[in-house]
Amino acid sequence: MKITSEFPKSIKEFADRFDSEESCRKYLADLKWPGGFVCGQQSQDLSGTVTTCGCTTYWFHAKKDLWICTRCQHQTSLRVGTVFEHSKKSLRDWFFAIFHITNSKQGISALELMRLMNFGSYKTAWTWLHKLREFMAPTNDSPKLSGDVEVDDLTVGGKLEGGKPGRGSENKAKLMIAVERRGRRCGRVRIEVVEAHNQSEMCRFAKKYIEPGATLFTDGTPFFNSLASEGYLLNTVVTNIQGTPIKGRQGKKLSVLHLPKAHRVITKIKLLVGGTFQNSFSAKHLDRFLGEYSYRFDRRDDDLPGRMFQELANRLTRRAPKRYWQIVGRENYWTPLTAQSIPFWTLLKQAIDVERGMA
Repeated sequence: MKITSEFPKSIKEFADRFDSEESCRKYLADLKWPGGFVCGQQSQDLSGTVTTCGCTTYWFHAKKDLWICTRCQHQTSLRVGTVFEHSKKSLRDWFFAIFHITNSKQGISALELMRLMNFGSYKTAWTWLHKLREFMAPTNDSPKLSGDVEVDDLTVGGKLEGGKPGRGSENKAKLMIAVERRGRRCGRVRIEVVEAHNQSEMCRFAKKYIEPGATLFTDGTPFFNSLASEGYLLNTVVTNIQGTPIKGRQGKKLSVLHLPKAHRVITKIKLLVGGTFQNSFSAKHLDRFLGEYSYRFDRRDDDLPGRMFQELANRLTRRAPKRYWQIVGRENYWTPLTAQSIPFWTLLKQAIDVERGMA
């Protein structure tokens, strides 16, 4: 579905536009089948050739809410293959949640979403946010950064107070950031959690998100030197005759002056983590938080009303989301997140049975 300018600008206009479940269903149908219903059922013949039905005629089973193809009798629904699949909540609830998330300047926490939507459980709000963040993060099809790009590393959070600061921190999440320069303003941004601040991880990050031929502005770290032979131009902080960066407080200040856009975004990220999320996050899910931030940051200057909502709604209809057990890292639905502890009295009884020879 094409992004249009005829979209609600305020929450009141949004409530008037999507005032019923039927209006939400119509909007979702236009997203899923822009040119009308098309059967996507695939079949494979004996030679292994896969063909798609492609039939455009159907009959609607109102009671079961099914679209049934008249050629192959394949049954489907509006929610199948979208983020709304397996959800018992109404589409109107989902639309209002997406509107709140995409129109919040600093993002919202799961607790705030729970209060806004009047959910009965924190788990529901948390799961919804992470499902939507999966679609907000940059994908392999997203265009890479180009032109002048500032690249820097940072550390965020940490369960323990104090400790070694900077790259050598042992209890904080390690991140890499790349920001385009567009005159005096920032362009697009890419942020990712890395395993370590070393040459292999930094170069992998740069090649993943930055187009060859771009000029990389760095703080003088030698980890990026190998990229010079791969088509990247390096512009580092060099001040003395030997060509090495100044160290100490002066070097830190010089780095901030050399990478103003990157440090501006780093400050905003730390305010986001400390303010919106109250430093309550897991490094396992941090990439989703950063993907949401990048999505909002890249579209901050767009004057088209509801662009963030429309783009995200388009993405939500392209594939089914991860289930809760996949988001939290379980192998399957039945596997518990943590090992079940055996009660003390059960262990004591087992020990007595062994001693008496009854086990």
